[in-house]
Amino acid sequence: MATLFDYLQWRGDLEFSQDGLNEVDSLIFSNLAYLRLDGIVSTEITDSPIPLAQIAEHFSKTDPTHPDSSNYYYPEKINKLLRETANTKRFKEVHLLAYMNRLDYKCSNQFSAVVFTLGNDHSYIAFRGTDNSIAGWKENFLM
Repeated sequence: MATLFDYLQWRGDLEFSQDGLNEVDSLIFSNLAYLRLDGIVSTEITDSPIPLAQIAEHFSKTDPTHPDSSNYYYPEKINKLLRETANTKRFKEVHLLAYMNRLDYKCSNQFSAVVFTLGNDHSYIAFRGTDNSIAGWKENFLM
């Protein structure tokens, strides 16, 4: 069975202008939305977007198993996905902005989203699902 990494090797040489956004790209962006980008990507949509390669460089300097450095579930895979995605022609022009990460334990509510700009006047907004925090569990049970 092919993986996201196989896709990056197979189609990573095609820019979005050559072959538009597809379901696998969407899956990649949805996975990258699980990165903790607090303090890296601005919450303001008017601020300068951060290149995906710069984010990959930042995470390469951190301990991938530390809970503050990547996602909640599969840190070694998400960091590998970030690195390999940032090294492709397809994703090298992707920038991130308007990162939002809110967690309210009192209301058992969490929200996270980030905007990926594709370099062709198109953007992709990815929303993160609940995590394995108490607030996330409680929110899931309440749904």
